[in-house]
Amino acid sequence: MLTVKAGPFDPEVAEQIRCVIADDHEMLRYGVRRLLEDAPDFAVVGEAGDAAEALKLVLEHRPDLVLLDISMPGMSSFEAGRLIEEHCAGTRIVYLTMHEDREYVRQALRSGASGYLLKNTPAPLLLRALREV
Repeated sequence: MLTVKAGPFDPEVAEQIRCVIADDHEMLRYGVRRLLEDAPDFAVVGEAGDAAEALKLVLEHRPDLVLLDISMPGMSSFEAGRLIEEHCAGTRIVYLTMHEDREYVRQALRSGASGYLLKNTPAPLLLRALREV
């Protein structure tokens, strides 16, 4: 797990951490949504099957957090991340991916990522990391 930028979400300040989930696999989105919605401090405000749709949802909902897969069809997730960072500076970007590639980590950081997590991250660790970015 890699986290950078600001400190953890403060539960005293924010009622819930509002999230957008972006992954081209519907089953993965479903599982992540269920995991987040089962936790009292997360609320999923949108789901996207590609980076362009994720960008649109983030611009519309201004969530606290966006989870982006790297390998989705269409627009580059890193380009979407750069645009989210540019236009929604308050939204933290976490890449949730299967790629353990240093170059992807570098690209993620350059695009404004607050975190980079692997899809095989155990659920309790994933939730903790998302609270701490």
